[in-house]
Amino acid sequence: MPENSLNDEELIKGLKQGNEVSQSAFIKVFGPCLKYFIMKKFHLLEPDAEDVVAETFYKVVVNVQKYQVQKGAKFSTWVFGILPLTWSHLSGAERV
Repeated sequence: MPENSLNDEELIKGLKQGNEVSQSAFIKVFGPCLKYFIMKKFHLLEPDAEDVVAETFYKVVVNVQKYQVQKGAKFSTWVFGILPLTWSHLSGAERV
């Protein structure tokens, strides 16, 4: 993952406070990785992957208050766990 000037704790704290600098850092650091992951895992085209990533960003920002820092656990694991669930929800909604 690209280098981030904020560590996980600072990033999470900033996201929980609605800090725009933290939100921008989150998008910059996680955006390319999430897009690549979802494109490869589910064979999505770039525009579709960008939609899933945008929805994932929204879910992270809305739900970051629920995130609990645990020793040995990474914030990125939590974020990457939301991504396939978001794809599943969106792809299911499109089939209806």
